[in-house]
Amino acid sequence: MCYAEYNDKVLFITRNKEPFANFLVSPGGKVENGEEIEKAMVREFFEETGLKLHNLRLRMVTTEIGPKNYNWILFIFRGDVFSDDVKESDEGKLLWIKKEDILNANLTDIDKYLIPDIFSDEDVKVVEIVYDEDKNWKILSKKDLLTLL
Repeated sequence: MCYAEYNDKVLFITRNKEPFANFLVSPGGKVENGEEIEKAMVREFFEETGLKLHNLRLRMVTTEIGPKNYNWILFIFRGDVFSDDVKESDEGKLLWIKKEDILNANLTDIDKYLIPDIFSDEDVKVVEIVYDEDKNWKILSKKDLLTLL
């Protein structure tokens, strides 16, 4: 996933499908076999938005465990783009949101919890999250990546 910035705005996508259908999330996707994580992020972002990322910065790694469709490891980046001219996406409607309005947007509660760390200049975080059958979440741990190395 990547929170791409342009002129004090951040790009989101309203997901068409689960998980998190009808919520705003950052664009992203899956790593292909043998693909480097950063290259996968740039490729997936371009496929979903038509925009090329630059200045890519890892901000968080999450492990998320729960019911069907809720088991993954996410590498969450921030990056910049040279334009706000996006293409149509099969994944959902793309929407630019001013940075100061992000936490008031139609985000999941877990994203509202994580975004302050993603947009801080502090160390990269590693977060373990578990979901129950009703999509309620609980943080099992949140640590600075450097303390784990």
